[in-house]
Amino acid sequence: MSEPFIVPKKEGDLHLEKLKKKVCAFPGCKVVESMTGKGKFCQEHRHRKYRKVIDEGKVEKKKADEETNNLNQNQIIKHDFSESVKMVLPCQLDGCQEEFTVVVYPKIFVYPKFCPSHRNEFRRELHLKRLEK
Repeated sequence: MSEPFIVPKKEGDLHLEKLKKKVCAFPGCKVVESMTGKGKFCQEHRHRKYRKVIDEGKVEKKKADEETNNLNQNQIIKHDFSESVKMVLPCQLDGCQEEFTVVVYPKIFVYPKFCPSHRNEFRRELHLKRLEK
């Protein structure tokens, strides 16, 4: 067997990223500390007990993302199937009465909203223009 190779430790003054003086991003805290480029919070507010306050807006953002998902070309089918199931869904484009088949798989929730002939955005716009005439 060969001898193990010992990796030398770096000295404390070696730092890959330069430290900058920043104000803590925690609401109401105005402590100025040296942080890396990604650092946002002072030593006090990095603790676990402050996560509820820090993550408070993230829940609201996630709900807003779900609402904007309605504008997306996919739909969310919430299910608890343990086997794959074929479902017949109507096309959700105004004026299209066509139905299409979707195979719903376990633990997958995002599926197409439109029939195969309207999955392309250009075709959807063209269909809506023809309806207006």
